[in-house]
Amino acid sequence: IAIVNHKQVTDFSIKIPENNRAIKQFSRQEALFELIARQNQPFVISCGKLYRKELFNGIRFPTGKCHEDEFTSHLLINKTTKIVYSNRTLYFYYQRADSITQGNHILDVIEAFENRLIFTINHNFKALIPYAASNLCWKYLNFCYEKYLNKEEYKQILNKAKGYRSLIRLRIATDLVLFIFLQHPKLYFFIKNRKC
Repeated sequence: IAIVNHKQVTDFSIKIPENNRAIKQFSRQEALFELIARQNQPFVISCGKLYRKELFNGIRFPTGKCHEDEFTSHLLINKTTKIVYSNRTLYFYYQRADSITQGNHILDVIEAFENRLIFTINHNFKALIPYAASNLCWKYLNFCYEKYLNKEEYKQILNKAKGYRSLIRLRIATDLVLFIFLQHPKLYFFIKNRKC
């Protein structure tokens, strides 16, 4: 897989920025770390990549889902032995105001992150499981908060999130916020409302 940086644009006056043009080769494990632990966008999204067609044997983008690359990127990276990344911005992703990427597709994203967590567990990627669980719980948190603001029921999704609590390791302060949400969601909502 060859990966380049991308830039979202809203007009066609594109100028290729001059940067230091670093090229780096990643192993499968390093690329999965970039995708799952760092959530490094060029490793996640499908645009800005060249693939060997054989990588898609047995892998298809899911039909009817937004963020379909969230469902497949880790599977494709796991099938390859070599990933080359250039930090040069060579892909310009045109964003229309009515584009599907502008919508709220949180349920598709949550499903993709659930699949990614199951993938890390099934492949026994012990170092990546806490990151995948934390990322998924952040998606749950955002969804629950949106439901809370709209005075809708969020307990079912909260209980799902709580089921992954034991997989998360507190690494940074933001995980402490996640921990507060998982332990005391109403306290989190109260704090969040005070800050906004």
